[in-house]
Amino acid sequence: MKLGIIQGRLLPPVNDKIQEFPTDWKREFDFIKIMGLSHIEFIITPRSFDSIIQADISEFSTKISSICCDNLINTKIDDHCFLSKQLRPICDFAIKNNIKALTIPLLEESQLSMGNVSRFTRLMYSYSLVYPDLEFHFEMNNPSVISDMFVPGHVHNFFYTYDTGNMTGLRYNDSFLETFIKFHISKIKNIHLKDRSNEGITVEPGTGDTNFNLVFETLRKLNYNGNFTLQTARGQTGMEMDTVLRHKEYFKKLYEKFI
Repeated sequence: MKLGIIQGRLLPPVNDKIQEFPTDWKREFDFIKIMGLSHIEFIITPRSFDSIIQADISEFSTKISSICCDNLINTKIDDHCFLSKQLRPICDFAIKNNIKALTIPLLEESQLSMGNVSRFTRLMYSYSLVYPDLEFHFEMNNPSVISDMFVPGHVHNFFYTYDTGNMTGLRYNDSFLETFIKFHISKIKNIHLKDRSNEGITVEPGTGDTNFNLVFETLRKLNYNGNFTLQTARGQTGMEMDTVLRHKEYFKKLYEKFI
């Protein structure tokens, strides 16, 4: 099981935010060795954008599965100028540091609709041509939008990040989720692991409404061999290592149950 973690979860929260670029970010690469985790999904936020894209992080590149572009969570997501300023520098940063993938969160302010998905897809297609060796992993929840992006053209470097908790919060039933995973399995490169209630609240793994048995059994049947990335609920501040170790063991047991 290639199990890693989203950046920042092994350190106390910054400015009381659930997900923010940590100041002492290099320490986490030492921590994942100790904890037996395979990778970190690096994050870039509006707070860290200007400073981090000037940095040399190539020494960590083998442990970075993807760069999660949280700075793109903005209503201007389908605007050419916005992407030129906010996405293109990250593409160049990734290439320079030998990082193979970017995660594009199409959630909250950047969530697409049928009204702007075609425009956004055309813009991203141009990036796929300029950066043919870079994978773009889109994290989104609207099935119609997902189908519109992935079916036409079969763009070689467009992939999908499946988030277990986000799908629970949208109250899709088990039959739909199983069919959804089967239909998109060839494009799923990463699974964000989190447990949520049907009301959309992120909770301790195993205490919410996410049907992890269904998810893991379906992935096993389909021979999924991509990444799993912990994006779980934060526990008590100062106890981050204990929290992550507990979550790691929970998901390892689930995975082993179905192999």
